[in-house]
Amino acid sequence: LGTVSGILQVASLTKLVSDEQNAMAADKLEARGRLGASLMAITGTVIEVTGRVIEQLPRYASLLTQGRTWLTWVVRLAPVGRMLGVVGGAIMAAWDLVKGYEEISNNNALVGSLYFISGALGLAVTLGFFFGLGTLLLIVLVATLVLVGWLLEKIRDNKIQIWLHRCVFGNGNRYSTAALEIADLRLALK
Repeated sequence: LGTVSGILQVASLTKLVSDEQNAMAADKLEARGRLGASLMAITGTVIEVTGRVIEQLPRYASLLTQGRTWLTWVVRLAPVGRMLGVVGGAIMAAWDLVKGYEEISNNNALVGSLYFISGALGLAVTLGFFFGLGTLLLIVLVATLVLVGWLLEKIRDNKIQIWLHRCVFGNGNRYSTAALEIADLRLALK
């Protein structure tokens, strides 16, 4: 399950890198935070899975118990890796919960509710991996989380709508400078 988790995290990372590179000014901090949390979770997964695999290798068992190899350190770091994964997952869930609050505050109840659901599911998956919930339950939670993420991508405002809302003609939180407004317009039109 750890390997599958790592594969899903890497797939998520590719989207997060793209999101960070194409983020509008107001979303840069969130995009960078999500990317950092994802990198933390992936690092944790790699450390934990590597430690568990090495621990299970019978031919290294005597070396591991004697503490004569660097492999001992990898095994000892597995709990640290698990903790990194939990912290990364919790940060991602927190971003979703904050985003849900922002959307509901902007009278966008459907998108806000989906972000809240995404945050709760993200936290449940994170804690499920940490506490070793059953594989089937985790698969259902992850599949539901992916579905909610897909729905969010389909129904939330696109970059042009966001720009129109924030530009000089819009009614949202306005751009602080004309240069920033033009830079975001260029991003929106990409």
